[in-house]
Amino acid sequence: GAVGLQIENTNASGVAAIHLRSSDADGYIMYDDNGSNNGDFFFKTDGGDGLSVLTLKDNGNVGIGIESPVTKLQVEGDISGSGTGSFEGGGIFSERVGIGTSTPLSLLHVDEGDIRIDTAENGTQALRFSDRGTTKAQIQYKDNGETLNILTGGSTNAIEITNTQGVTFSSHITASGNISSSGANSTFGEVVNLVGED
Repeated sequence: GAVGLQIENTNASGVAAIHLRSSDADGYIMYDDNGSNNGDFFFKTDGGDGLSVLTLKDNGNVGIGIESPVTKLQVEGDISGSGTGSFEGGGIFSERVGIGTSTPLSLLHVDEGDIRIDTAENGTQALRFSDRGTTKAQIQYKDNGETLNILTGGSTNAIEITNTQGVTFSSHITASGNISSSGANSTFGEVVNLVGED
């Protein structure tokens, strides 16, 4: 048969615990019954001031520095890592995020690096500017035709830049300086509010 060690608290309340002591320092591994066939593990040390430094809940939630984790992993304090992190279900950050910097100055701060957006074949990817969930403007790349577009009003194409460096404006151009052109086939349509030298 199986051979093991069983520590049991038969009282209606209380915990089953292992008390570890080294010199004048104490540590505890505690198992607390929280219902029918349910229980939680708590790991405590002297430095924890009576609170658990690690909690393993019966529902699978893990808490570090917190005794009542409400997610699969909840940490009270800072997290530092040197490897690669992966979030398959997405992530929510309530504070600033720094990439390449430990002192981000905005909600997303990339220090001395690039931001890359890949698109599928014939796909469209965009950087969107929204107001309370409603898209107001976009910087959009279309793989079909390889064009970069700046859209206003949510979906109105204001400027289109082609892969041959052609630029199309969908409305008038308002300028406070000179407008010049060096192309052999350069033409201007209607230009309004032009203030500059003749």
